Amino acid sequence: MAKKTVISSESGSLVELTQNVVAANVPTPIFKFTVPRGAEFVIPNQFNGKNGKTTGFDLKLDLNKSNGQRISGSSKIEIAVLGPGWETAKRYRTLPFSIWREVSLNQQKSAEYVDQIAGQVDLNVGPGLVLMQDYQFIISVQGPDQVDWTKSYVEFGTLEGKPGEFSGVR
Repeated sequence: MAKKTVISSESGSLVELTQNVVAANVPTPIFKFTVPRGAEFVIPNQFNGKNGKTTGFDLKLDLNKSNGQRISGSSKIEIAVLGPGWETAKRYRTLPFSIWREVSLNQQKSAEYVDQIAGQVDLNVGPGLVLMQDYQFIISVQGPDQVDWTKSYVEFGTLEGKPGEFSGVR
């Protein structure tokens, strides 16, 4: 088992970035992380915060428009998983972007803000979300603004192992 950080700007063929479609009531994928063959990942849904163990997902989001301004706080962020052969993705959470909007990326990386943000992003999966090979972890946006990937950033931590290694973490 190894710790791995998934970063939108550095993850190569494992990450696909797309622009969202600005449309009412329709979340569109902007970020897809695909688990490579021969691997299994766990996205932790617990972390050690300032006050001990806390439930939540430490997701760092810096989503901006082409003019460099953050997307609207009223935008909704949807977190989902799509397995091979599934007809539709399983949605885990839909959250307001306002959780991240007023917190700079540097602040999101500081211990003070991890508790504040990650504690609001509980995926409701116990200690972690297991992603088997070829599963896609998807972040979608629904809102009035289009995300510009030349000015945006996503980061989260995972644990990487061999298939079956995390079978007890479901």
